[in-house]
Amino acid sequence: LDKKLSAWNDAREAKKARIRELDGLISAAENYMEYKPVVEKLNSIKFTKRREVFKAQHDREITMYYAAQRKLKGYISKGEPPVEHWKQERAKLRWEHGSVEAEYTDLYHESMELLKIRKCVEDVRHQRERTRQAKRRDMER
Repeated sequence: LDKKLSAWNDAREAKKARIRELDGLISAAENYMEYKPVVEKLNSIKFTKRREVFKAQHDREITMYYAAQRKLKGYISKGEPPVEHWKQERAKLRWEHGSVEAEYTDLYHESMELLKIRKCVEDVRHQRERTRQAKRRDMER
């Protein structure tokens, strides 16, 4: 049961980690696509003074764009990031995680019940052993 519980826990944690990863990629892709026009506008400005003013006005957006671009480095070289694919995968993983979580919870509760029974058995054994030792001492006297 412990091995089975451990395997379910590993599967559950792997799905949660991938969901978190996909959440980050989707968020980065949305920022990338939202702020891309701002960066394109900045790159189209040729005069230094106007460029610096525009950059100061849109510093946050430009920073967010470049942060998203770094995170999506391997995905945007092929064009737009596959956001829809990621969203579908995330939805599928959330559904799978829910079912794995339910099974893991059932196994966990079953395991806890077995541990309680085991503890009771050990307590009874320990009590019997103490009783036997007490009887031996009494008989030796």
